[in-house]
Amino acid sequence: MDVHNIGDSGFLITGQIILSIPGKSCLRCCGLITDERLAQEAGKYGAAGSRPQVVWSNGVLASTAFDIIVQLLTAWFNNPPNFVFLDYDSNLGTVSPNARMKLLANKPCRHHPAAEVGDPLFDLRKLIGRP
Repeated sequence: MDVHNIGDSGFLITGQIILSIPGKSCLRCCGLITDERLAQEAGKYGAAGSRPQVVWSNGVLASTAFDIIVQLLTAWFNNPPNFVFLDYDSNLGTVSPNARMKLLANKPCRHHPAAEVGDPLFDLRKLIGRP
């Protein structure tokens, strides 16, 4: 989520909701994370300064992300997604699919191959010998 100064029109809050699961497109595959964007982010905090009050926009993003978790972990949905990339526009009050969502939906990740994924259900207590 970020706040953008759009001049005389005020501000725009935008954000993304992305589901990246092992073996499927990652944040680099979909272009959200690039070396250039990381450098830009390190140099600024956004148009709203260091303490933006953006409770409602974080709520929209968090609620939408939780909806995706429910789809993945419960029996409510017969066909949960394997990749999600949604865009949030606070001025329009919309959450809509990013064009890359359709393009990357069934593509494997070229940055983190599925063969490199560890066991998601490992028990750290067994690994270190504690109950």
